[in-house]
Amino acid sequence: MLNVCFHAETQISPWYVVLSSSNTTAVRTMTYAVPVFTEFNADYTEATRPEYVEAAAAETATTAYTTNTASKAEFTCNDTGTVYGAGLVGGGTGASTKGDAAGGGKLFNFSKFTGVAYDATTILAVTVQIKLTF
Repeated sequence: MLNVCFHAETQISPWYVVLSSSNTTAVRTMTYAVPVFTEFNADYTEATRPEYVEAAAAETATTAYTTNTASKAEFTCNDTGTVYGAGLVGGGTGASTKGDAAGGGKLFNFSKFTGVAYDATTILAVTVQIKLTF
C-alpha cells in the first residue's frame, strides 16, 4: 500500500475473493504463486472467482476501513465439503481464473476461520473487511 500511495506503483484493480478448502494456517511466506492453502475452486458454479466490490473507505478517530458488505462475493456450491479460510488476490494475467497460481498476481491477505460446511444447496456469501488502525 505504501508503494501505491508514495512510490508510484500501479494500483491493482480488481481484486478477487478466494476460499480455502484446506484447513491451513496463514504463514508470512504465502504468495500468489505459492499460496500454501488449497483453493476451493471445483465445488462452485461461477465460471470465475468473484470480484471484491468494496465501498468507499470510512474512518473513525482510530481506524479506517473498507468492506464489501453491500456486494458480498457469492459462491454457489454444487457439492458438499467445508471451507476454512479466505483471501484476496489480484493483478497478473489470471487473477479471475479459478485455481490460477501462475499468472504473476498478488495475494493481498489470507485468514483462516473455523470450518464452514456447505452442500449443493448452499450459497456462500463472503464479506471481506480491510481495516487500518492508527
